[in-house]
Amino acid sequence: MSHHVHYQKGLAVTIPTEHNEAGEKSEEAPILVLNDPLRTLPELAVSSRYSRSHHHPHVPLLRPANDDETNPDWIEATVTSRPNGQFVTYHQRKPTYSALSAKTHRLVSCESHWERLHQMFLDHDPECIDYELQGLEIRYVDMKGRKHLFTLDAVAARTDGLHAYEVKATRSHFLVSPYNKGMSNVEDILSRIDIKLNKVTGISIAQNLRLMRNLSFGWMHCFDRVEPEQIEAIRSALANGSTRFGDVRHLLDDDRRGQEAKAHALMTRRVIAFDLHSRLTDDSVVRLPRTPRQRDIRRIGARIVR
Repeated sequence: MSHHVHYQKGLAVTIPTEHNEAGEKSEEAPILVLNDPLRTLPELAVSSRYSRSHHHPHVPLLRPANDDETNPDWIEATVTSRPNGQFVTYHQRKPTYSALSAKTHRLVSCESHWERLHQMFLDHDPECIDYELQGLEIRYVDMKGRKHLFTLDAVAARTDGLHAYEVKATRSHFLVSPYNKGMSNVEDILSRIDIKLNKVTGISIAQNLRLMRNLSFGWMHCFDRVEPEQIEAIRSALANGSTRFGDVRHLLDDDRRGQEAKAHALMTRRVIAFDLHSRLTDDSVVRLPRTPRQRDIRRIGARIVR
């Protein structure tokens, strides 16, 4: 067996080549087990903006190794709700965004294009009951006595429990040290108070063209007027279970385009639910959204000792 070693930016890859008894190379391709190349990236200063660094379009094709995963090292922590401040800025090279949410009836604000896409998804997602951007703050002390502050990009009450979200452009941002260490601590802290941490990649939303079309169309029509009697008629029609959209669309409007617009408006108001990843047609399944009781995301307060 021979080995070919290739070095590139600190990464060593060893490729064994099998030989048979006659000294000829085997036709079978070798199986390689490699560490994730992105973990060879240098540490970044705290002041570095991750949105401008380490963008790697082929990250979804990589399979991370498990031998160098970070482990939590916190000893005590507090988790509290916080109001969403307004981040709109002027004369700065930082994208900011502010709008009125049709679902929460509150002003929401965020600091990046990717967070805006995720906010649009939360506003339309029928499984999301309520949400707040920048709505959860975590303070913890690590084993070396250092204090850390971490503000999640969003917190939401969903039909299956409370969820926290951190939004980045691609998965590569979650692998950069020391940011990945902080995320490991945050995930462990939240799990102890029954909050699931979700690492969202904005590019996965943007690349889903059908989802983007539905979100854009719904965003244009989320404040369209729907008469109370139309809402009541829809709820009555769906009271016994899900049905085809073609069987109930006439209850919304006489015009087909108007029917679709009002259906999206009622989606953000959690009157009806349908699949955001598919085209809304006569055969689409519509139903009433589930509304279980959940904890108030604006009254979260906990202190945890490890």
